[in-house]
Amino acid sequence: HNMAEVEEMCDRVVFINKGTVIANDTPEKLARSIQIAHIDLLVKDGMKRLIQYCDKRSITHKAQHRSIIIDVKEKELANFLRGI
Repeated sequence: HNMAEVEEMCDRVVFINKGTVIANDTPEKLARSIQIAHIDLLVKDGMKRLIQYCDKRSITHKAQHRSIIIDVKEKELANFLRGI
């Protein structure tokens, strides 16, 4: 979901996982509470280099075919994106 869009449209946000409320707060507070960003990329060329980049920096990732999900600390996201 697009949190910027949610912030514009909603006063409160509730996240539900398998019937259980896991978060209930204002969009601003929820956005500030995010510690890990999950980046889902479709890689046309360079998957091996990207995996090596993540391995070298101990960045959690899961690759399958041409798709990779990378977990990056939210406060380090800009630096990560500049580096790849």
